[in-house]
Amino acid sequence: MFYGLRRLLGMVRVEESGDQIKLSGLPGNSVAKTIGEVWGTQKIASIMFSRVSPSDIAFNRFFAPDVVYAFSRIIAEKRRGHNIRALKKVVASIYEATWMKDTLVKHPDILDPAQLNQLKWAPLEHQAGFFRWFNEMVPRFRLRGALLGAGPGTGKTFMGLALGLQLHADVVIVVCPGRAVKKVWEDTIVTQFKRPQPYWHSQMGRPPEARMRYYIVHYDAQEKFLAFARTQHWHKPVILLDESHGMNEIEALRTQLFIALCDITKSQYILWESGTPVKALGGEMAPLFRTIDPLFDRDAQQRFSAIYGKASQRANDILAHRLGKVTYKVESGSVVKVELHHIQKKVRIPNGENYTLTSIREEMRRFIEERAKHYLSNMRQYERMFENALKAFGKTLVTPEQKQNFRHYERAVKLIRKDFDPSKLKDEIRFATSYEKKVILPALPKPIRQDFKDAKSVVKYYKLKVQGEALGQILGRKRGQCIIDMVPHIGLEDIIDTALKKTLMFTSYVGVVDAAAEFLKQQGYRPLRVYGETNNELAGMVNEFGRNEDANPMIATYQSLSSAVPLIMANTMVMANSPFRSFEYDQAVARCKRLGQDESVYVNDVVLDTGSESNISSRTIDIMQWSRAQVDELLGFENEQLIATESLRERNGRATGSLTIDAIACEEFTQAMEPWTGRLATDVYGAQLPDWLRWANQPREQACVSRHMG
Repeated sequence: MFYGLRRLLGMVRVEESGDQIKLSGLPGNSVAKTIGEVWGTQKIASIMFSRVSPSDIAFNRFFAPDVVYAFSRIIAEKRRGHNIRALKKVVASIYEATWMKDTLVKHPDILDPAQLNQLKWAPLEHQAGFFRWFNEMVPRFRLRGALLGAGPGTGKTFMGLALGLQLHADVVIVVCPGRAVKKVWEDTIVTQFKRPQPYWHSQMGRPPEARMRYYIVHYDAQEKFLAFARTQHWHKPVILLDESHGMNEIEALRTQLFIALCDITKSQYILWESGTPVKALGGEMAPLFRTIDPLFDRDAQQRFSAIYGKASQRANDILAHRLGKVTYKVESGSVVKVELHHIQKKVRIPNGENYTLTSIREEMRRFIEERAKHYLSNMRQYERMFENALKAFGKTLVTPEQKQNFRHYERAVKLIRKDFDPSKLKDEIRFATSYEKKVILPALPKPIRQDFKDAKSVVKYYKLKVQGEALGQILGRKRGQCIIDMVPHIGLEDIIDTALKKTLMFTSYVGVVDAAAEFLKQQGYRPLRVYGETNNELAGMVNEFGRNEDANPMIATYQSLSSAVPLIMANTMVMANSPFRSFEYDQAVARCKRLGQDESVYVNDVVLDTGSESNISSRTIDIMQWSRAQVDELLGFENEQLIATESLRERNGRATGSLTIDAIACEEFTQAMEPWTGRLATDVYGAQLPDWLRWANQPREQACVSRHMG
């Protein structure tokens, strides 16, 4: 295969110029073909290489470690017909003639362990191991930081602060979820230093002050803090990003603000901290490399996203190798030596047959028939709403470029409506969806904006609209109602009374939080409720949970409490349902199973018992897959790549080429789920609550239901 290379052996040349590395004297076409054969796709080489010819290859220098890995794998496999000696020479030349030579030499220490004497306690072995790794790997690969992929409860907060000390930072900026500002970061800064440290945090109710050593900024306060940061002249700032998986969408506003913070402060070192650094797609790592790797320029970012942001599961070993150079991983189980016991709590209820899959399918069938009939019979009305909104939007356009983009959008919508084929029209669908979200909706006045939101999906693809509604309003509502009906039959009183310490209860549904709290109040308990509307009181509630013996249990949604807050005063947990995302379950368990816990942790997984017949309380992801299949079948809408929720992408472990379609269904599902998980959840559940609990306002409930059912 490498006939030309055999002739030219000894004449291989490697050059690094600007952002490019060029390998001359080898048959580039054959090398690219071989990579395609080894990984089963030609996309990797075609995207990673900026130039491929019969005599050379060129690529962005950011990808040097990946190219070396790819060539080394080919060498290791020793495939017949490959010139292994030539490839070895290429790899050696890359190390000799490019920035990769720095990875082979010993660099001066960047950490000063003597600074740790400012803290009240010394690092544990796994923490000291991280510091040694950081001290070696960051300078070797010319990085500005790293990813600490440490499991929940392993002491990431301490590691971040200790790292800042050893780097002689004159200021440390912590960016974290709002719930972690006081109870995690402020508490640690106040209690773990031998001397008081000057600090400010974004929940103090006053603007940031100069000459602080520590600034704690929650995600949604970044924009205001940026204005302050622009006025400062820090010499050696260090940035710590807590729960960094919250910044995995590079186009998201909070991620862009974080990137801007890193750029404006000219931070020399940035530490990303997460127990679940990658939730689904490798492309989620783009924001990480954008902030910690100076070689990750615009060209590298575009190529990286094209390789790992779509359908390249085959390239996962390349990405895993690369992440190994920038990530220090700590498994919770190797550090937290606490026994974990899972107890399945099978619960029988009088109306359990209402929640069998047979019953749910029949209800879905009726719902789908109703909604499809509604949209088809009222299509002209939706079209008028859509057209009126576009007419109003058109009047806001001024520049030729704006008008041209709008014409592009109109053409895309026309094609989508004429022949909705996701595989053929994915670019048009992606453009139209993005244009609506980023351009049209922000420009419309509020009344017309709502009309446009209601009409756009119906006009373009009403079956997708029905799918999202069916999964949200039937599946979502029934799951929440099922848990509410189980609450009196779980045996919560016995679980709480026999626990060695306090008890935590988790659910995905706001209505379940309220229902369980009201039930336990009737039994004489003093439960604490944590969800969106009470999150601003979280620090106070956690303190009360720890100090007040009677405050028990704490009942929370996964979204509000599954990460960032240690709760070692509890060792017993009740999972009223499994969340859509498995990492949320693991994070929730880690509220109790973490460093400092001195008892075994018991997790009660609640599931409805309907005998041999499957029901909606089974594993969430399996039910979601089943439900999507039912909706597709009932709608006569078959698309094997259409996935209704983000969680299914995570479950399948694959990224399809139709993520645009996935996003559409996910958006409709999310909107349909809002009544059951959002702020108005109690209103929607009201009239359906069992006899032992009636607390909702009936008129408001009816208005909410009628609004969402159309």
